[in-house]
Amino acid sequence: FLPANVEVFVLPGTTILEAANRAGIILALPCGGKGTCGKCRIKVQEGSFDYTSAEQERLTLAEQQQGIHLACQARIFEPCVIQIIPDALASQWQVLTGSGDNVTHLAPEIKKEFVVVQEGTLKSAQSDIERLKQQLKGLEYLDLEAVRALPIFLRENRFQGTFVLAANELLSWEKGDTTNKCYGVALDIGTTTLVAALLDLHQGKTLNTVSAPNPQAQFGADVISRIELVKKERKNLALLNKVLIDKINQMIKTLVQQAEITKEYIYHLVVTGNAVMQHLFLGITPEYLGEIPFPLAFKRSLNVVAQDLNIAINPRGKVRVYPNIAGFIGGDTVAGILASEIYQSDKVKLLVDLGTNGEIVLGNRERLLAASTAAGPAFEGAKISAGMPGIKGAIEKVIIKKDSSDRETGIFYNVIGNVPPRGICGSGLIDLIAELLRVGIIDFTGRILKKEELDGNLPEFLLTRIKEDTTQSSFILESDPEPIVLTQRDVREVQLGKGAIYAGIKILEKQLGIEETQINEVFLAGGFGNFIRRKNVIEIGLLPDFPPEKIKYIGN
Repeated sequence: FLPANVEVFVLPGTTILEAANRAGIILALPCGGKGTCGKCRIKVQEGSFDYTSAEQERLTLAEQQQGIHLACQARIFEPCVIQIIPDALASQWQVLTGSGDNVTHLAPEIKKEFVVVQEGTLKSAQSDIERLKQQLKGLEYLDLEAVRALPIFLRENRFQGTFVLAANELLSWEKGDTTNKCYGVALDIGTTTLVAALLDLHQGKTLNTVSAPNPQAQFGADVISRIELVKKERKNLALLNKVLIDKINQMIKTLVQQAEITKEYIYHLVVTGNAVMQHLFLGITPEYLGEIPFPLAFKRSLNVVAQDLNIAINPRGKVRVYPNIAGFIGGDTVAGILASEIYQSDKVKLLVDLGTNGEIVLGNRERLLAASTAAGPAFEGAKISAGMPGIKGAIEKVIIKKDSSDRETGIFYNVIGNVPPRGICGSGLIDLIAELLRVGIIDFTGRILKKEELDGNLPEFLLTRIKEDTTQSSFILESDPEPIVLTQRDVREVQLGKGAIYAGIKILEKQLGIEETQINEVFLAGGFGNFIRRKNVIEIGLLPDFPPEKIKYIGN
């Protein structure tokens, strides 16, 4: 995908829209992918695509001659290069494309200015600070360290330099003009997975992104187990905090090396996560969040100096932690509300953030209700026999074709990175269970049936993959280079998670006093929210029976 220079691997027959979602590029889709609005126009640079009847209706002959297609209609059967047309993006300031061309409003909290400060004279009684404030409009606050260093810096650099401001506070100062070197990091602290992105605050674009398992998982897969660990012995709080900070600093180091910059030019770290993760990040005990009435230590957004948290950016840089809503509804939900713009909607909309803790928001501009559900780590690959995060080597999409009407029959899957499979991640897990439910290998209760119950109803290539022991059955997805097996316990783990999400949605509907049909739009967010197929989340009962066109992906 251009201009982002993002490469993804997809199965034959995948739409360009699905591939774009896989690349983290969110396209406008008012019609829900029916091909009737014509908004998701893209340009094919390399590759061959047939025009569907919907495209022929919506695209002019001139557009077709230029290689313009509708992303929701064109299906990929060979390697291709796709140019994203800015107007097709879901947001005009969508910076995750990596180009920065579509930023229409850039207002970072951190800004840099190169200024020349007037030298003092005998006729002027102004201080260095007063003369600096004349050049730096909006500057109001300098801490003691800045006041101590400013007179020396000005005189050693001929009263000129680059000054770094955070809102109205002076953060740092540098020799020469370094205004084009201004960076920030956005960090999502998930219970299972961490994701960090390096952003160029001068140009307004994302430079690179890294992800890693949350190292706290070694002490417990969910937030409750980590709360209990701190309650058991309070010194464990320091342990949980240290392993997290160390991993974050490793991720920042990777981002810095990939971008070939220095960490001293990173002045801002913005952090979001569920309430427990945000408490642990700040070194605040979460133990009371495990007790009724689940009290928060802080609710409003916090701004902390980086060196106070041992964060490896500019020591005087700022770390902003998102506000919490309630005991188990944290900053990640606030981020989802902002990104989906559900708070500005006249119509009722639903936001579901899929993760170890599933957060749900329902409502519109008049009223929003939120809930948190203990979905468990299955959706992120944990507690699954062959489970793994959505990283290189993970099976992230599965299709079973067993009908003679298909051009091909068999099991087809897509592996992240186009390498031999090492396991299966959440999106692939949902696909696999939905497909096995559809072909009848899993019954409506979630039980994997035995061969004798299926004989005569399924082709041999499926029957041979069913493995039986004395108590239950399993399904072998792949045996080479290593076994990837779906066990009965895996299915039960997914049922626990999807049941929690479904129940949370129904409770919010009841609390808001609405019917399912009154929900106008459904946003799926989370680390793998972009990669799961609409029909499959409905097939397994993770979401109520919404029309697929109502479901939109908004990424992590």
